[in-house]
Amino acid sequence: MFRSTIALTALVLAFLLPLCSSTVAGEIYRHVDENGNVTYSDEPAGDDSEAMELEPLPEVSLPDGAARERRNSEREGDGGNNDKQGYESIEITQPEHDSAFWRGDGLVVVRIQSQPSLRSGHRFALELDGERTRQSRSTSFTLENMNRGTHEIVIHVVNANGETISSSDVTRFTLHRPSQLN
Repeated sequence: MFRSTIALTALVLAFLLPLCSSTVAGEIYRHVDENGNVTYSDEPAGDDSEAMELEPLPEVSLPDGAARERRNSEREGDGGNNDKQGYESIEITQPEHDSAFWRGDGLVVVRIQSQPSLRSGHRFALELDGERTRQSRSTSFTLENMNRGTHEIVIHVVNANGETISSSDVTRFTLHRPSQLN
């Protein structure tokens, strides 16, 4: 439900943003027909259309690529403290991203590759569907009796204090299982 609200809000903003921009002159009209249906347009739909006054939307700018790289470098390293240095890559090799597979027992094996290898004092932390579940130095996690459906996993490298050093991209997979009713 939360995702559909976000999608609806994004759709409304995408429609209204060009119309409300301070660089675009014009009005937006609201019209309610005899069946109670509400429509919005840049032209009046009839004598009972009312002009709307909208506040200008704030402008948002994204940082350029160089600024993002600097911020990522600062977050991954602290100028020589080995405990904070980032990893070149953390990759989930199994299951594959956007894969779908059948497994009647709900067993899912997650395999990880990191470049460089896991450093001393660091551990892999598994995040499953938005919740961190467990940590290990092993390059694989076995998930037993997983519910069928679509799941998302992320692997984080954490230090001894549990602070995140680096993270993988999100991997999404769909697990198919027989119904318990059959």
